[in-house]
Amino acid sequence: MRLEYSVGGKLYKKCVPESQTLTIPSKGESGELKLIKALYGRFAPDFDGKLPATPIDITQQINKRISSLDLIFPVDDRLIGKSVTSKNKENKKLRLVYSVAGEMFEWEIPEGKTVNLAQHNPEPKLAIKNGKLTWITPQTGTIECIMVSGDIKKGCVKSIPQPLKIEGAWDVSFLPNLGAPSQTKFKELYSWSESSDEDIRYFSGTATYRKQIYIPKEYVQSEISLEMDLGRICVIAEVIVNGKELGILWRTPFHIDLGDAVRAGENDIQIRVTNLWPNRLIGDAHYPEDCEWGDWLPKSWPDWLEKPEKRSSKRITFTTWKHWRADDPLQPSGLMGPILIRPYMHVDLSQ
Repeated sequence: MRLEYSVGGKLYKKCVPESQTLTIPSKGESGELKLIKALYGRFAPDFDGKLPATPIDITQQINKRISSLDLIFPVDDRLIGKSVTSKNKENKKLRLVYSVAGEMFEWEIPEGKTVNLAQHNPEPKLAIKNGKLTWITPQTGTIECIMVSGDIKKGCVKSIPQPLKIEGAWDVSFLPNLGAPSQTKFKELYSWSESSDEDIRYFSGTATYRKQIYIPKEYVQSEISLEMDLGRICVIAEVIVNGKELGILWRTPFHIDLGDAVRAGENDIQIRVTNLWPNRLIGDAHYPEDCEWGDWLPKSWPDWLEKPEKRSSKRITFTTWKHWRADDPLQPSGLMGPILIRPYMHVDLSQ
């Protein structure tokens, strides 16, 4: 349990392990006691009970990043929007307190490190497979289950292959007539909005990433299933392995079971990623107008609407309201990874 309270106007913060007793005020604390916050859950083991010297609440800024799918970002003064100097020369930290499935967690990230909220932390699970109780785990270890009947089921995994990192170049093709090149090669994965090519930087639509990857034989076994973790995607993706469509991913975590589509040896991987329209609208705002506007609405319909071939500008879009301007920030887009092939061991617990 984590407590925040004040005694005589002085602020305290303490963490109490389960099954232990805390008495407040503690020895040496005198004055009026006021309880500020009491939380029960799982917290960082190195929590020292001290509050930052000058805490700054940036919950709104972090939630804004999450809403815009900006899930990987450095811990520095840019989170606050201004330079902050620590008075006691201690290193600054970002403290995140959040809940998952009703359980509270606390995470401290030192200045200079990177927050990765897109990272998927795999966990073991129990499932009924072919009518049998099965332990599916990405980690070594043991399990013991006590059934309603009183029977005890045990399982053990002594070894499992390490996740495969998918690195290197990707062949990328963009939908035609939307400004971007039809074919290009990405030496590494990055957001389209960070490209030096403005046709890619301002692209909105669907791009297909394609790559041949090698899966060793020991990863393709009857007792092992494989999952592809795509890392960070903005905004939606379809995964195709060896010509088999596996499904569409539209929210974190972006991972998918490869099932029987994968084989030992070379495998053809296609990932179709689609972003939103803002980047194209922002890009078009850099080009000369080809429509007569009032303050926010067009004064009249342009002639080229009936004959698009007569449109002379580089603009691709046309709207009846100016939602975005040229100086608006671009949104992260595309497949950014990192990409992993993660093995899960299946252990039959029915015996």
